[in-house]
This record gives sequence, structure tokens and C-alpha cells, in this order.
Amino acid sequence: MNLLVADIVERFYTFLWPMLRISGLLLTAPLFSQNAVNVRLRVLLALVLTWLVYPLHDWPLIDPTSAPGLLEIVNQIFIGVKLDLVVIQIFDGFYNGIILRGNNLSPIFPIYFISIVFWRIVRSR
Repeated sequence: MNLLVADIVERFYTFLWPMLRISGLLLTAPLFSQNAVNVRLRVLLALVLTWLVYPLHDWPLIDPTSAPGLLEIVNQIFIGVKLDLVVIQIFDGFYNGIILRGNNLSPIFPIYFISIVFWRIVRSR
């Protein structure tokens, strides 16, 4: 198997875009942005997720040291952060739906116990 330096650089450039997007997601994700998760574990998780997502899409071949490449780096990181904002909205929706509504219905329904468990999970982040 003969790999030229140009082929390796080309694969690195196309591997870079999903890696930046997933790293931006993990950078601000509520579960992974805490000190409880080691930085090495976050980087390893980003590499594994990137390796899984990489063949599913045709990623652009842009030199990251050029002006369009630097703009694309910023775009990919912001896309990952925006994806995390969606995840945060979903967590907040569960919090408002289960915790607040469950406390109002606690004398009637056993949702109270579910709300206590979910409240402890949400507050631990």
C-alpha cells in the first residue's frame, strides 16, 4: 500500500471538518464540558465519533491555512456549538415538562418520583 504525502494531507483535511464540528459540540455539551470528564476522554470521544461520521458525507477539500479554510474552521466550530444549543433546549424542555409539571401533579400521580430523579440528573451537570 503506497500512500503519498499528498494523499495523507488530503485525508487529514477532510477528517478535520467533522472533527471540528464534533469537538465544538463536545466543548459546550452539558455532560462533557464539566471537570468530571477528563480532557483526554473528550478528545478520544471526538476522534471516535469523527471516525464513525467521516465516511457518511463528502467533506470539502479546503486547505485550513488559507482564508477560506480559516473561515470554514470557524463555521464548523459554530455549527457544533449550535447543535449543542439544541441539546440544551431539549434538556430544558424535559426539565420544565417533568420537574415543574410533575411537582404540581405529585399528590395524584407517581410522576413525583420521576421528577426527583430527573431533577438530580439535571442539577448534577
